[in-house]
Amino acid sequence: MTSQAVDQCLYEGAVLPSERGLHHAMLGACGSVGFEIGSDAGVMPPGQARKIMGLPTATRVCIVFVDGLGLHQLRARSGHTPTIRSFDQWEGITTVAPSTTAAALTSLATGRLPGETGMVSYSVRLGAQRQLTDLITFKNSPVLPQIWQSKPTIFELLGEQAQEVALVEDPKYHNSGLTLAAWRGAPAVYAKTFPERVDMALEQLRAGKKLVYLYWGNLDHQGHRYGVNSPRWLAQLEMVDAEVGRLAKAVPPDTLIVLTGDHGMVEDSEKIDLAHEPHLDQDVDAIAGEERAFHLYTSNPQGVAQRWREVLEQRAWVLTRADIQATGLLGELGSRAAEALGDVVIFARAHTGFVDSRVLSSGALAIKGVHGSLTPEEMHIPWILALN
Repeated sequence: MTSQAVDQCLYEGAVLPSERGLHHAMLGACGSVGFEIGSDAGVMPPGQARKIMGLPTATRVCIVFVDGLGLHQLRARSGHTPTIRSFDQWEGITTVAPSTTAAALTSLATGRLPGETGMVSYSVRLGAQRQLTDLITFKNSPVLPQIWQSKPTIFELLGEQAQEVALVEDPKYHNSGLTLAAWRGAPAVYAKTFPERVDMALEQLRAGKKLVYLYWGNLDHQGHRYGVNSPRWLAQLEMVDAEVGRLAKAVPPDTLIVLTGDHGMVEDSEKIDLAHEPHLDQDVDAIAGEERAFHLYTSNPQGVAQRWREVLEQRAWVLTRADIQATGLLGELGSRAAEALGDVVIFARAHTGFVDSRVLSSGALAIKGVHGSLTPEEMHIPWILALN
């Protein structure tokens, strides 16, 4: 990291992705069960990833992936999670930047950072028509998700070994935009509620699957709507703990359970509405992204970046596209990422959020729990292991 801007981020407390991060989690799980990927695949060998991630070898692995489960929030509520608290290995790793679902899940499923996959935000500006497109649904996208994210998934690289993998998820995600971008090649089974998904994961493990990935997204939904300090979020966390406990008691012998997430979450105490900030909006042609990590498209990146730094001071990290490209904050930038990335990228600090009432619905403006930035609360995620 040589850029002065990112060096300043480090000095001011930003958390940057590390080698022991989410992008090596699935590869490490593959290494635990003996899956192999060709040396020319362009990703870290599973055996090496296993050692980096501190995973033992096992007959089978079940990854329990809870969207929105941050390490800091989990530690603060550990009294409500007796099962998780009792697991063998309880520590943290870093997620990717930006700390948001589209970027993180694709990195998990490909073993690559967002700069390589092109999944650099929740939403970006795409195509000759400069269409604003979200990278979760790819609605109104001028590019198909499997074309936009063209790097092979781990499951495609596994070839026939992928038949020993099972994804357990909501049926509404079947052939969704993010599924086509990230999870191509992985056999999927579906269930609605979390208890039903635990039952399905157990069924797959008992049927001989070596690697089962169990996804749950409602903790993130509760956090967005009610905040991570709300009774509803806490009740959801307690339910997750109880079901993870049931899973741990019922898995076949020599099953490694890995509990992790994609990002943490904060509650913003200050929301800056760009519709009422003409000095910040000056020379900005378009805005994409989300409340705590967003992209400014402009023909005057240096001028806009300087103005934002002067106005915001300690409330945001302000990076130009050149800063990000020079430092590798998002990994090596491929052509897709370079096309989509804003000319200036803003990462919010502390508990400041940025909204635009000209384009956001009242529901979006009222969101309480947010993420995407580089703070420890958003970037640190749990890495919790239990070997049955």
